[in-house]
Amino acid sequence: MIKQLQQKANEVRRKVLENCYKYKNSHLSSCLSAVDIISTLYFGGFIGEGVGKFVLSKGHANETLSTILEMMGMQRVRHTDHPEFGNVGIETTTGSLGQGLGIAVGIALANKINNSNEKVYVLVGDGEMMEGLTQEAIHSIYDLDLPIKVLIDKNWYASERQPGSLLFGTVLKTMINGHDVEQIYDALQTDEKVIVCDTTKCFGLHRIHDINLINWNMIHYLTPNDDNIEEFRKELNDYSER
Repeated sequence: MIKQLQQKANEVRRKVLENCYKYKNSHLSSCLSAVDIISTLYFGGFIGEGVGKFVLSKGHANETLSTILEMMGMQRVRHTDHPEFGNVGIETTTGSLGQGLGIAVGIALANKINNSNEKVYVLVGDGEMMEGLTQEAIHSIYDLDLPIKVLIDKNWYASERQPGSLLFGTVLKTMINGHDVEQIYDALQTDEKVIVCDTTKCFGLHRIHDINLINWNMIHYLTPNDDNIEEFRKELNDYSER
């Protein structure tokens, strides 16, 4: 299972690059930091009718979700910059600070009231963790004992600065490598409600990341184009062959 999940994640990474290039998506780096997490959720069997719903709160990573939905055989998938409700496979509209966690809490509360066994999984960015709405939603999860699992994509960059610390007292107990599919898969099967995934912006394009560590906007709005696409393809292929 783990080997197959890693192969799928590598395939998703390459296809995300091609789709960001094709559709001129300017958030390649945010998409790449989330690939292993979202791939494990979908190809690991956690998302499906009666099993689990997924809310992508960090909407910048929508191309990763769109690519995976296509790979799973869904038809008429739309490659928008952010998730838009009404598009196939999308539970709710979200954006840069998507406020998707509050919506996910509502879905989980409805499931609990209706005695549904369906779980809710939500991926938030570390930039969102500085919002009061997100903090209140986190506390609601514990206060109401909701059937939800929050994955925090801690890639250490927001659009204009590095996010602050994740201040939730003793709530945040679990931190894993967000690019290790085995750790992700195992964590998803625990009772932990909040999991911090330590990730790297534009994961797989390590040279680009390393030479732009002080240029947050360059990393955040990384866009594949005719000048860099061949370099990006080679670097991702080299990573996948390790």
